[in-house]
Amino acid sequence: MLDTSCSHSSAQLLASTKLQDSDDDYIYDKPFFFNPAANMADEETGPFGAVILFNLALSYHEQAKLLGESHLKMAMQLYEKCLLLLREQNHFDCSNIIIAALHNQAKIFEHFYDHQLAAEKYSVLSALLEREEIRRDTLEQEDLNSICLDIYFFKFPTCAPVA
Repeated sequence: MLDTSCSHSSAQLLASTKLQDSDDDYIYDKPFFFNPAANMADEETGPFGAVILFNLALSYHEQAKLLGESHLKMAMQLYEKCLLLLREQNHFDCSNIIIAALHNQAKIFEHFYDHQLAAEKYSVLSALLEREEIRRDTLEQEDLNSICLDIYFFKFPTCAPVA
């Protein structure tokens, strides 16, 4: 089961919402921050590392618009490493980072027409968002709404993409 622990007071997010190229291509595009003056105890290295990996993945995700799909593939791998770090820790509520990373991964899978993996990510994300104990206060309502709409309107294509 996916552990959703990491909204440590030192992990904060930048407030700026924008939709990518079109309304149906929303990605969560806010980097997460931590307080550089905070003492980093051993149990905090996972969450801090996850924040760094998420931000790096987000950078690759953004660069992919100009530099191509190889950057999307790197972003997908970095989001996965971020999630792996968070699965190994249980000291803090990191649900905000998990929600953002799962959502952005699903969008990349959709881009590469891997709708089965996108559906799996959306399924985990949906179950996570339904849990009462996760922190939603660190994500803006507009972002949560966009993520929920992506989950709700996701469907497998009924025909092949046009060449």
